[in-house]
Amino acid sequence: RNDTDSAEALKRRVTRTSRLQIIGLLAPILVTIVIGGASIARALNSGSPAEIVLAAEVWAFILVTWVGSLRLARGTWRPLAETTAAFIDVSIRRCRSNLRAASFGAWLYICQLLFVVLWKLFSTGVELAALLASWPVIVLGWIGVPVFFALRAWFMHVQRAELRRLLELERQLIAVLGDDQ
Repeated sequence: RNDTDSAEALKRRVTRTSRLQIIGLLAPILVTIVIGGASIARALNSGSPAEIVLAAEVWAFILVTWVGSLRLARGTWRPLAETTAAFIDVSIRRCRSNLRAASFGAWLYICQLLFVVLWKLFSTGVELAALLASWPVIVLGWIGVPVFFALRAWFMHVQRAELRRLLELERQLIAVLGDDQ
């Protein structure tokens, strides 16, 4: 009875997570449309070379983010079969994907922050000291970086614990199936 309950709970969890993954695509789609569209509109309205460079960088960043995210999510959308082993397998793949995505996200955050700081520095002519003391750099850099990396560390800790649990569950399932054969 307990094994059946655990298998059903795992199936419900995987199904719920699959639904959430699909719903979760709405936010990046909206960001792509709003931020990407706004960057193009701003570049077209201003005609400024700096705004055109910014729009190109925004779209390059969006493209890298989409390609990287979809590549990391490959094989994590649904289980390959309706078996307990397949639900465990997709859950393991999701944990591993989440761990890789946390590192990918960290690189994206740092690269975007560096670009914005350098772009502001060279496109506006503001001095470095004034730029480093400006509110966007304070929020995104001085506050954002430690908060982002603290949340990333917590997320990775949770994902590693879940991965260990799932790998143990997989090991137990293999042992049981091995005994039956």
